[in-house]
Amino acid sequence: MTRHKSTSFVRNAIFVFGSQMIVLATGFVKAFAIPATLSISDYGYWQIYLFYTLYVGVTTLGYTDGLYLKYGGFDLQDLPFAKLRMANLFYLLLITAGCTGFLVFAGLNEDFPRQVIFAAIALNVIVLGVIANIGLTLQAVNELRAYSYLVSADKIFFTLCLFGLVFDDLRNFYYLIIMDLISKYLLLIFLLYQYRQLFFGGVAAVSEGFREFRSSLGAGSQLLIANLSGMLIFGAGRIIVEYSGSIESYAHYAFAVSIASIVFVSVSALSVVVYPALKRLPRANYSSYFEKTNNAFLVMLFFMLSGFFPAVLAIDHVFVKYQQVIEFLAPMFVVIVLQGKMTLVNNTFFKALRLETPMLFANLSALVVVCVLSTTMFLSTGALASIVFATLFTVFVCVYACEFYLRQKMGGRFSANTFWEIGALAVFLVITTVFSTSVSLLVWILFSLYVAILKRDQVVCFVEKLRTGEFAK
Repeated sequence: MTRHKSTSFVRNAIFVFGSQMIVLATGFVKAFAIPATLSISDYGYWQIYLFYTLYVGVTTLGYTDGLYLKYGGFDLQDLPFAKLRMANLFYLLLITAGCTGFLVFAGLNEDFPRQVIFAAIALNVIVLGVIANIGLTLQAVNELRAYSYLVSADKIFFTLCLFGLVFDDLRNFYYLIIMDLISKYLLLIFLLYQYRQLFFGGVAAVSEGFREFRSSLGAGSQLLIANLSGMLIFGAGRIIVEYSGSIESYAHYAFAVSIASIVFVSVSALSVVVYPALKRLPRANYSSYFEKTNNAFLVMLFFMLSGFFPAVLAIDHVFVKYQQVIEFLAPMFVVIVLQGKMTLVNNTFFKALRLETPMLFANLSALVVVCVLSTTMFLSTGALASIVFATLFTVFVCVYACEFYLRQKMGGRFSANTFWEIGALAVFLVITTVFSTSVSLLVWILFSLYVAILKRDQVVCFVEKLRTGEFAK
C-alpha cells in the first residue's frame, strides 16, 4: 500500500475517533443526565422509544446495506449517480410505505404513551432512512471525514436541548422525543443539501434505476436480516422485560444496557474505519489483517471492562434508585464487550469476504437460542439477571464459533490471543462476583498490568502501526 493510502487511513481514523469522542461525551451526558432527572417510568418510555428506533432499518429491506456492500472500495466521484438517483427514488417510496405502516400501528395502540412513541418512530423511518443512505454511501467510498461530521452533529444539538430538563414542565419523555426528532431532521436538511448529487440531478431510465434498486436489495437483504438478528440477540431481553415485566423493571434493565454501552463507542469507531480499508487490500492479506484487528481488540477489551468500576461508583452515589442493576452490571459489561468483538472483528470480515449467508445463519441461530433461554429463565425466576446470563452464554458461543469459522475460511490458525480474551473475561466476572468493588478494582488493575507487561511488544507494535498507517497494510 502506498504511503498516501497509509496516511489516508490514519487521517480517517483520527476524524472518526474524534467524532466518536464527541458521541462518547454526549453519550455520557445523556446516560447520566436523563435518568437522573426523569422519573423511572418516564425513563422507561424514553428507552422504549430509543430501542425501537434502532430497528426502523428493517423498512429499508436491505437497500442501504446493499449500497454499502456493492460500492465498498469505490471513490465518491466514480459512483454511477444517474442510476443511483433513480434507484433512490424507489427507495424513498419504500420507506414512505414503512412510515405509513408504523403510523397505522401507532393508532392501533390503546396505551397513549405507546401511541406517541410509535408515531415518533414512524417519523424516524423517513429521516433515518435517508441519513442511513447517505451515511453508508460515505462509509463505502471511504469519505470518513464527512461521515465523522455526520455522526456527531445531531448528538451535539440534542445534548444542548437537555438543558431544558431544568424546567419541571419539560422533564418528561415527550420533550426528549420532540427534541430528538428536531435534531435529526435538521441534520437531514443539511445532508440533502451537502450530498444532493445522490438524490438530485439527471436520472437513468426507470427500468435501469429499478434494476439498480433491485440489485441493492438483493445484495443487502441477507446482511440486513443478519444485522437485525444480531442486534436482537442483545435486544431480545428488553422486549421480554417490556411485555413480561413492569415499566420500572424495563427502566432498570435499559439503564444497565445504557451505562454498559457507553464503552462500545470506541469499537464502533474502529469498525467504521476497518471495512473500507479492508476492501482496498488484496484478499491474501485478510488473514494478517484479521490477526491485527484481534490484537487491537484485546487491548480495547481491558479499557472497556474497566468502565465497570466508575459505573458502579456513579450508581452508588448518584443513581441510587437504580442500585439493583449492580447485581447484573458486570455480566452486562461482558455482553457489551462481546458485542464489540462481533461488530469490530467478525461482522467486518463476514462482509468483506461476502459471507452474508453464514453470518445470517449464525445470528439467527443465536437469536433463537437467546429468546428461548431468556424467556424460560425470566418467566421461571422473574430475575433480570437471568436474562443477562442467558444472553452472555449465547453470545459467547456465537462470537467464538464465528471466529473459528472465519479463521478456517482465511486459512489462519487459532490464536493464543483468543485464550487471553476468554481468560480476561473470566477473571473479570469472577473478581466482580467474589470481591467487593474496591478489592475487585485492585485485582483488576494488577491483572491488567500483568497482561500489559507480558504483551508489551504487541501493544507497542499495534500503537506504532496505527500511528504510521501500517495497520492498514
